[in-house]
Amino acid sequence: STEIDYPVMYRGNDNDFYLSHNFEGEEDKNGLLVLDKRCDPDGSGINNLIHGHNMKSGAMFGSLQNYLDQRYYREHPTILFSTLYEERTYEIFAVFRSSVYDENTTDFQYFNYIQISNEEQFNSYVENAKEQAVYDTGIEAAYGDNLITLSTCEYSKENGRLVIVGRQIE
Repeated sequence: STEIDYPVMYRGNDNDFYLSHNFEGEEDKNGLLVLDKRCDPDGSGINNLIHGHNMKSGAMFGSLQNYLDQRYYREHPTILFSTLYEERTYEIFAVFRSSVYDENTTDFQYFNYIQISNEEQFNSYVENAKEQAVYDTGIEAAYGDNLITLSTCEYSKENGRLVIVGRQIE
């Protein structure tokens, strides 16, 4: 699994506070990892979207860019996510670049697939993620799987994002 090991914060009406504050609520440019405000706070939704900064130091989600290299993926194919209730393991099935805040983008708007409520939405999300992926992991996700989506800044384009998607395994 990844070497990323930080608390994941949640504020029901605010995705930004903990991106610029630490666990004690003090200002900190590294911020922390943040579960999207549209997710269920206990992490029980079908897709948990977690935001974090891409720090040059490698802090927070800074090391996610290593996933653009397939060799790194092969060495780190899983994500371990501990909630207050349980520990979960996810196998990564897609790594892709996207962008946000652009009305005219043709990029897949992965960030709008949080409250997935049916098989059609699920399949659309998975197919788009795999279509945009920088390499084929050979792993499939099927409706009924729970997903995790890690999102961080990616600087090859304006408002770019690097996105890692995994499916929960037993």
